[in-house]
Amino acid sequence: MSTRLEDTNTSREIGLSRYFRRYTEKSDLLVLVEGEDDIPFWTLLLDRVRQHYAHIDVTNLKIRDAASGEEKVNNGKDQLMKVSGLGKSKVVAIDRDYDSLVANYHPYSFRIGSDPYVLYTRFYAMENHKLHPQAVGEFLSDMLHEACPIDFLSILQQFSLAIADSLLLLIVYERRCTRPESPECRLREITVSKLCEQICGQPFRYCNYQEDFQQLGESLQKTYAPLLARYQSDIESLREELSACHGKSEADYWKLLQGHTLYAVMRNILQGILLEKKREHERRIRKEVVGGEAIAEAIQAYNQTLGWSSSNVFPKMDGAFIHKPHIAGEDWEGHFKGMIEGIR
Repeated sequence: MSTRLEDTNTSREIGLSRYFRRYTEKSDLLVLVEGEDDIPFWTLLLDRVRQHYAHIDVTNLKIRDAASGEEKVNNGKDQLMKVSGLGKSKVVAIDRDYDSLVANYHPYSFRIGSDPYVLYTRFYAMENHKLHPQAVGEFLSDMLHEACPIDFLSILQQFSLAIADSLLLLIVYERRCTRPESPECRLREITVSKLCEQICGQPFRYCNYQEDFQQLGESLQKTYAPLLARYQSDIESLREELSACHGKSEADYWKLLQGHTLYAVMRNILQGILLEKKREHERRIRKEVVGGEAIAEAIQAYNQTLGWSSSNVFPKMDGAFIHKPHIAGEDWEGHFKGMIEGIR
């Protein structure tokens, strides 16, 4: 099997397709992403500049077996960042993670923000962008087929305040772990996976999320109390750095949490919002429609229009979250637009 990543996912396939299209001087663009779930998000973004290209192909990384000719999926950021031959016709698109906050977090961290052919998220990952309050408002409206005014920003901010100290501790610790000789590198007293596991270890309910977030904050403080005391000075310095250099207050820290974890926390809350709005609509039907049989028929018709019910809201919601993403206007204007247009 060939392991030369410069030979994988070339523009050859989409280039050959040009023989079957009308000739144009516009070039093709191949965009390699970390995994299957990333394709709809980056496709949404690249669609905004599609007029500048003859064809855009957004796909995950594949390696061709030299013997059989079959392709093998090779997902992951580390593999993606080994791809060479990048340029105006082939780019990679990745999650930012902590590459911009932790110096030498990965061997390729220096390329994030400096290599024009490496596209990257503004926040930790694409899930954080899809949970931007504006994007969530559009997502909920899609699910409900009507406007859904909700103060989702307040929910995100309250969650951010609950995890603030522990998240700062994690970043401080990760910075120290980049030095192989450091005791932190050997002990690993806090890791991304450990923190995320604890955050996801309790249910979060839309009807009572304030109390749930408070309990989470208390639990994290108890778990990491010795570390929080030990690294208090570093934590305060990082808090000031995030505010002064990155424009992020404690209320914005949801942008810095691992994307999968953030969605795991907000998943039940989004479900609660959808079900509550659905019940509100059904209550309106009961007020406006006369007769028990007519009410039942009207509610059934409403559920059919939605395409989901209380029993299957999770799979429908998860599918829409992955395959029908939205992007906030400020994310596009403030980050993605200039970066994507810069590859031309």
